[in-house]
Amino acid sequence: MTVVAVKTSRRNHNIEHWDAEDVAAWESGGAAIAKRNLIWSIFAEHVGFSIWSIWSVMVLFMPQAVYHIDAAGKFYLVALPTLIGAIIRIPYTVAPARFGGRNWTVVSALLLLIPTLLTLWVMKRPESSYTTFMIVAAFAGFGGGNFASSMTNINAFYPQRLKGWALGLNAGGGNIGVPVIQLVGLLVIAAVSNTAPEIVCAIYLVAIAMAALCAALFMDNLGNQRSNLGAMAEALRYSDAWVMSFLYIGTFGSFIGFLTFLEGCLGSSALGFESPRDVGYGFHRFAAVYGRRRLAARRPATTRPLIERSDVIAV
Repeated sequence: MTVVAVKTSRRNHNIEHWDAEDVAAWESGGAAIAKRNLIWSIFAEHVGFSIWSIWSVMVLFMPQAVYHIDAAGKFYLVALPTLIGAIIRIPYTVAPARFGGRNWTVVSALLLLIPTLLTLWVMKRPESSYTTFMIVAAFAGFGGGNFASSMTNINAFYPQRLKGWALGLNAGGGNIGVPVIQLVGLLVIAAVSNTAPEIVCAIYLVAIAMAALCAALFMDNLGNQRSNLGAMAEALRYSDAWVMSFLYIGTFGSFIGFLTFLEGCLGSSALGFESPRDVGYGFHRFAAVYGRRRLAARRPATTRPLIERSDVIAV
């Protein structure tokens, strides 16, 4: 990679020759390009994770008396996108090299419009069959594929010495999308009711549009980025690859599993919550009290009583 080579065409955002290991070129402009792509990759991946787990929120807006779907049926609606997302990660992994990292980030972000619009449509039609709900939920798996393409793309931008930091930041920023959409759902339930799922969908339609637009404006394609399906298949021959896969099930799998099913469990009256709105109020009470006590701990002793008394007002 040379200084000239890292300059991006204003018209098509293509970088024909990229060598992240070239220290001189990296310090003279390459690092800034990689950082810009990382930032907007995180944003798009973050939204993707949110849509991937959108049904963990939607089930809170689905009282059985209206939708006629029991607890077991709701858990299947939450689980199916996870399965689909895992499967489509294979083609999503090779997509950045085939179509360009910027191009595919735009396309994969726009694909999130499909599950979001379908979710909005079916949630307003509680009389729809359970099969229809399952088909719509399956499309949310698109969000899970975004993780694979985003990680592959960012991996190509960074030198070996910085890959761990960059990929960790990329993954972490994306993963946070799961709890964020759940907090959005709880805010809607507490502020309005559990009869307005369209508000959650509308918020994320805007977020998807922003992710696609920002990717189109600020990200780049690497002309020399390559994918090797043969190498992916070759990895299956090594026991270490299988060991890491099982460790991944226990780490990332637990993260996705616990978070996506948490709200469904909280919405169960067996845990003391009589309605989804109680879940929202419970979260807000906890957040208000915890936040104010943390604030009080950082203030002089003379002001702490005043801050702590505000707990009552906050609740």
